[in-house]
Amino acid sequence: MKKVIKNFLRNRGYDIRPIDTHQEQINLVNYNWLKNKNINTILDNGASFGEYATKARKIFPDAHIISFEAIPASFEILKDKLGNIKLHSFHNLALSNYRGETVIRISSNSGSSSLLEMNDVHKTNYPKSKDIREITIPCDKLDNVLQNTPLNEM
Repeated sequence: MKKVIKNFLRNRGYDIRPIDTHQEQINLVNYNWLKNKNINTILDNGASFGEYATKARKIFPDAHIISFEAIPASFEILKDKLGNIKLHSFHNLALSNYRGETVIRISSNSGSSSLLEMNDVHKTNYPKSKDIREITIPCDKLDNVLQNTPLNEM
């Protein structure tokens, strides 16, 4: 049964492997040089589902992470996943050079969603990403968003 499930998933582009916790620890050691920089504030723009923030939290457990995610559905997943962490704040908007609204193009491949128009090269090389819908979202300048946020030495 295990083999049937693995083959089923592999045929759809997925792979299941056991987690190698030893390798994860080795990977974190590779960031020792970065740990020594005493980084205590991390800005995570385009936070998606929290992949970067999760890794950053392992490297900098005492840092304040500020995540920005413009796509409402992705933002909800992000908040559900990381919302209970004390040193983490979230903003459901796009960072921009003005305060207001903008249009985001949401791709069926979430990593291809963007404020920018998708060019033909991208559509040709990643055809699954060309299914796009547009929504209007809030946007603001970083200075405005962080105006009342106490930041440790950045």
